[in-house]
Amino acid sequence: MADWSWRGIERPAAPTTVGAIALHAQLHLGRVIKPATLWPYALLLAAVVAGSLGLVRLALSDATAIVEYFRHFALRGEALVALGLGTAAVRGEADAGALAYWLLRPRAPIALPLGRWLAAALVTAAFGLLMTAGTLASTWGTVLEPPPETVRRMVLAALLGALVYPAIFLWIGATLRHAAAAGLAWFILGDFVAPLVSDTARLASPAHHLSLVVAGVADATLTDQLADSVRRMAGKSVPALPEAGWGPTLEAALAVALLTAVALALCLVKFQRDPPSSAPAP
Repeated sequence: MADWSWRGIERPAAPTTVGAIALHAQLHLGRVIKPATLWPYALLLAAVVAGSLGLVRLALSDATAIVEYFRHFALRGEALVALGLGTAAVRGEADAGALAYWLLRPRAPIALPLGRWLAAALVTAAFGLLMTAGTLASTWGTVLEPPPETVRRMVLAALLGALVYPAIFLWIGATLRHAAAAGLAWFILGDFVAPLVSDTARLASPAHHLSLVVAGVADATLTDQLADSVRRMAGKSVPALPEAGWGPTLEAALAVALLTAVALALCLVKFQRDPPSSAPAP
């Protein structure tokens, strides 16, 4: 009888962290990209594009009007897509008690949240870019058509928004049981109202930094630019603001990247110390 040894048996290699993240992202994408899941976001996309078409029909003579519309409506529409996708990425399974099964996989405490965030970010980016393209397409050949540099800033803002908002809403979904309501409350109060009244709140507001990315101006100049836009729409003549170059845009982009990193770090800490579950907090 031939000698037999365990050494002749090949064991499956443990997945790398990057491979595990990609696997979780692929599995989550397969569940998200379905008509039953995406139809509310498709309606939101149609509403944003219809609004830009309505703005063109107003026959405004100020080319900054479409940029203001993009900052206040298209980017917020993208944030609402991230709200739905981000908060539901783990909360539904946590409430059903099924998340514990996924956490048994190798490297899951790190790979699962990052993979779910990556999947939500990809879908959010797709809708954000479609909203951007629809907004820009409605202005082609009109006085509202923005210059190429502004178009590049708008695309950059849409991509950055697709990174930061899913990360924040994923953390909210992993931390709070009523994640959708909590995420909507933060979106209205923390990302919209608070930055209007507090300089400190602006530092933690993705919407504020994304507005700076689109505007291409420094923080102190943004208020003056908004006031000048209102005067132009009222038919008053105001001097043009000087171009600040890409310096302020890159600074705002770095601020968005920092917010994304902080939100993801909080998610990883949550999954390492106290994974989301259906049990109420003590």
